[in-house]
Amino acid sequence: MTLNMPVNPPRTLPCPLCQTPVERPRVMLQGTEIFRTLPCLCDLCDQSRTADAATRREAITFRHQWAKQVPEDYQAAVPERVRRCYSKALDWRPRGQHKGVGIYGPSGTGKTHAMALLVLALELPFRWITGARMRQLANDAATMDGATREDARKELWTLRDIPLLVIDDLAEVKFTPAWADKLFEVLEHRNSTRKLTCWTAQHGIGQLAGKITGNGVDSGTGDAIERRLTQHHALFHS
Repeated sequence: MTLNMPVNPPRTLPCPLCQTPVERPRVMLQGTEIFRTLPCLCDLCDQSRTADAATRREAITFRHQWAKQVPEDYQAAVPERVRRCYSKALDWRPRGQHKGVGIYGPSGTGKTHAMALLVLALELPFRWITGARMRQLANDAATMDGATREDARKELWTLRDIPLLVIDDLAEVKFTPAWADKLFEVLEHRNSTRKLTCWTAQHGIGQLAGKITGNGVDSGTGDAIERRLTQHHALFHS
């Protein structure tokens, strides 16, 4: 292949994106003037294109991670299908003293659907876990031996510092003392370190504590957990 690339003095060309005048030499490659075929010529446009490409790569990576964690039934979630009572949750963003979001209401009203969309919009490193799974981990950490106990403790430990923790169907299973104690411990740490915690449940303020209490869990623990889930949280309910 023969290259015809003569050296020529610079001349002024407009950047195709912003029309800013830029000095570039007349360089030919197989009969084509190279600088007239480029999508941009100025440094600012080139930096912007690079940043946009990086943003797109990050969005694709986050969407992949989101799809790996969010239940399959909710990966096709769209805002148009969110009930009006939960729709404002999709616009929520962290600010001030807010420590997270609680979405509560009867079964089948779209709480998890709305939460999945909110997490997608926030684009923060997150962990999605169900109340049933978290209870199992807490009970394993308290009662099992060997590797099962150690693995449960390690997994629970990771819930303390992830930027965003989502607990779906928080009270879908009966609480045990081990589960209540571990939930309180995780929430207390996250609140004190200003980490975001989002949750869904069928019960809200005034009812959640009652759902937690019983089966060996005292009312003081139930009240304390409810306060940590609701104080300084944006709450949306049907």
